[in-house]
Amino acid sequence: YICVPDEKRKEHIKHQLHFYSIGLDNIEFHIIPTDDVWSRDNGPTFVVGKEGELAVVNWQFNGWGGRYEHKLDNLVSIQIARRLGIPLFQVSLVAEGGNLEVNGKGTLLLTRSAVLNDNRNPGVTQEEVERIFKTHLGVRNIIWLPGMKTENFEEVGWSDDTDTHIDTIARFVDPETIVYSWTDDITDPVYPMLRRNRDALREA
Repeated sequence: YICVPDEKRKEHIKHQLHFYSIGLDNIEFHIIPTDDVWSRDNGPTFVVGKEGELAVVNWQFNGWGGRYEHKLDNLVSIQIARRLGIPLFQVSLVAEGGNLEVNGKGTLLLTRSAVLNDNRNPGVTQEEVERIFKTHLGVRNIIWLPGMKTENFEEVGWSDDTDTHIDTIARFVDPETIVYSWTDDITDPVYPMLRRNRDALREA
């Protein structure tokens, strides 16, 4: 499935696929205008029920803490669920897909700096957030890493508009293995952040 903003872009992509000898047999286009390209963050989180039925969880999206325009992005999940004809679970929590890393066996990995940030969910406690994730993702175990707020990155001359999504530092490659970003260069401006998050991951 490929989301495109209009018919003109759709025809352009079809032309590119044809040019590179890629067939269109298993490709379906959906015209859904967006504000940005990061569908992992603003798009749907798909979940599967006990009988294999597919549904969409629609988190609220606010442009990574109000940093960017997001009115169109916040409608993407709703439109995709409607077009696919599958149930939609509306959730009031602001969250981005890039900060939700699951192992498929009941464990969720994410950062506090994004989800528990006042620019997304002011006044919401960690316990409330965990209840929501356990309800809608079916997870039982939640590993929180501290992450790092964007303002703190700016202090060290680095840029990360997401307030540190988990997908920039740690990913599951199988249910029991996590690949983690690292540098041995202690002068690297992100070294202190990576060390803090690595230590938290080891404790977990």
